[in-house]
Amino acid sequence: MVTCEKCKIRIDGHRRHCPLCGASLDWQGEQEDYGIFPVIPVHRENPVFLRIVTFLSLALMVTVILVDKNFITQIEIGSVLCLGILCAWILLAVGYKKRTNIRKLVMYEALIGIIGSVIWDLFLGWMGWSINYVMPLFVVSLNVLYFVLGMADQTRKMDYGIYFLISVIGTAIVGLFLLTGLIANPKLPSVTVSIGIILLLAEIIFAGKTFREELVRRLHI
Repeated sequence: MVTCEKCKIRIDGHRRHCPLCGASLDWQGEQEDYGIFPVIPVHRENPVFLRIVTFLSLALMVTVILVDKNFITQIEIGSVLCLGILCAWILLAVGYKKRTNIRKLVMYEALIGIIGSVIWDLFLGWMGWSINYVMPLFVVSLNVLYFVLGMADQTRKMDYGIYFLISVIGTAIVGLFLLTGLIANPKLPSVTVSIGIILLLAEIIFAGKTFREELVRRLHI
């Protein structure tokens, strides 16, 4: 270990020049090859939380199946409960993986909620509540959330703008369902489409040029 006479830091290894100020060091031997950038050890996360949640979910599913097959004979609820446990595990796993990016986390959880509700609706005998109520509620919530956050946090406005655009695609899908007659109760979906159109117009009017330039930069269109 040597000391730089200029900046007074102590330096490990065999170097001819100080890595901080570039001054010559009192070393006459061969210099080790340190590369241009420092070597940063890779931190591998030990997902103990996910392992615990996975174990508890599987144990609960096995218990539910055993109870359903041996003690409950009137109604079949085991498969429904197992599907619910699976959905809860997916939500927790995605939430844990994306916990450092709140914008992406909210979008992922909403998409899982929409897809999960459609699967539940199909599994229980299609009644349409997933596209009549759940999907419009998720979509309009995403529209309002990303629009408001984009206006409030100007430093990340374009990040929120990209996610807002994705939520607008959800609005278009709800509108398509309305036009094709797939939605039996059009009240909530109509409100969702109206709010989405209004917010999209506001985004275009108040931040149209910047938003368009960011789309071109990020999506190469």
